[in-house]
Amino acid sequence: MAAVLAVRQALHGSGSPLRVAGTAVIALIWLAFLGVAHVRMRQLATARPPALAPRVALGAVLCTVALALFAMTVIF
Repeated sequence: MAAVLAVRQALHGSGSPLRVAGTAVIALIWLAFLGVAHVRMRQLATARPPALAPRVALGAVLCTVALALFAMTVIF
């Protein structure tokens, strides 16, 4: 959701380089989160899914926190 809000604001706002860069960062974080989620969904589709690796869990947590922080930045 933060990525959508950032893109909307960048397109309808001034379009300053800082806003465009922020939008790009948010989009990259969102894509990273989608990648982590996709890998985990494929793992869960097997008969005996492996345990969630700590590195993958940390990646998902960091993406979630970063998106929440960017969402607060976009809103305020």
